[in-house]
Amino acid sequence: MSDYFETEFGDKIEMLPEFEQKLYPNLLKGPKYFEERYAKFYPNLIKNEITPKVKIKNGLINNDLYSLGCVLDLLSELKLLNDRQFKKCLDIAGGEGIHAAIFRGLYAKETHVADISNGKDSFLTLKLLRSLYRYIPYYIVDKFIRNKYGLNFLFKKITSRAPENILQRNNNSKHKNSVSMENFYHFIFNKIPKVDKFLVGDWFKTVNETYDIILSFQSMWLWDHKLMMKKISEKLETDGLFCTMTPYCWAGRSGLDAGYVIGGEFGYFEQRLTKGDIQRYYNKYKPEVAHLVDWGYNATDTNRPTIQNYINEAKKHGLIIEGVKRIYDNLKYDLVSNNKIVYKNNLINNKESSLKIDADEVLKNIHHFRKDVKLEDLITRAVVMIFRKIQ
Repeated sequence: MSDYFETEFGDKIEMLPEFEQKLYPNLLKGPKYFEERYAKFYPNLIKNEITPKVKIKNGLINNDLYSLGCVLDLLSELKLLNDRQFKKCLDIAGGEGIHAAIFRGLYAKETHVADISNGKDSFLTLKLLRSLYRYIPYYIVDKFIRNKYGLNFLFKKITSRAPENILQRNNNSKHKNSVSMENFYHFIFNKIPKVDKFLVGDWFKTVNETYDIILSFQSMWLWDHKLMMKKISEKLETDGLFCTMTPYCWAGRSGLDAGYVIGGEFGYFEQRLTKGDIQRYYNKYKPEVAHLVDWGYNATDTNRPTIQNYINEAKKHGLIIEGVKRIYDNLKYDLVSNNKIVYKNNLINNKESSLKIDADEVLKNIHHFRKDVKLEDLITRAVVMIFRKIQ
């Protein structure tokens, strides 16, 4: 017999262990796992202490190429690149500088990286080029086998051991976003791909110059978006661009839950509960990690902004939206509305998923405290936004 969790609004949500096992597997690792993560990350973020130096790894290159490609594609679509050369670029939370170095090689005279970690590496350019050139065989296969002749089955076979985003690059289904070849593969540069300056520490304190373009990849949701938009506007020159690709908090967590405590025995756990309900759930069902709920909940922007919230806040500070693109989630379940599958589990082929989530019920739960969240928000894994400063 199923158990139910009753929210503060009186809604009863069915609890099923398979949801936790499939969507929040790290929750099953026990309290020690979270205690270690808490001890490692939380004090650094709170005290603005410097974390250990990060290193370039192939996995990071893969993810960065995909996210950079998404932003460059939207800039190209909006005709905001063309032959433009930016004077000075800032990459917020830019880690070891992969995004910034590639962007400098293509479009900027100078790039700076602001990050709480010390990512400075004297051999960045050499390591980056070596990693990028590893993609040449995939580029050849992609261009001549897949693109020219449309032999998708052969492409998948040849690249079966390739990084995941090679397969993502040209997947233009409803649930995934493609990245163009010209903005995914980078082999030829106008200038040396490097980072001119690293600003180590809290970027709200370390960034003192102004820029004609500011980038932020996979990190914007770590800060209060109201404070961030104000700071961005202060550091952006008139007619300058702010380009971001950020995770979206209204999609059902399955990946980011990797490091955070929030999750439970039903889908859209964090999205459909208030912080008070989350704490009550953990007090009752997971008391061994209940004291870490604050950490998990506060790890990202507690305002839980929608796309429109970002746009409205930016406008208050003279930043107007030029373009938006949603990056859809790789669903691990079928999302149902009015008894019909509206978004399908795209990790299995032509089969109904064993996990089904009623989108109408999820939205009903959410609308008690956030009436602006829509069905499409539930499948938006990330969002790409381009803003321009007008004053």
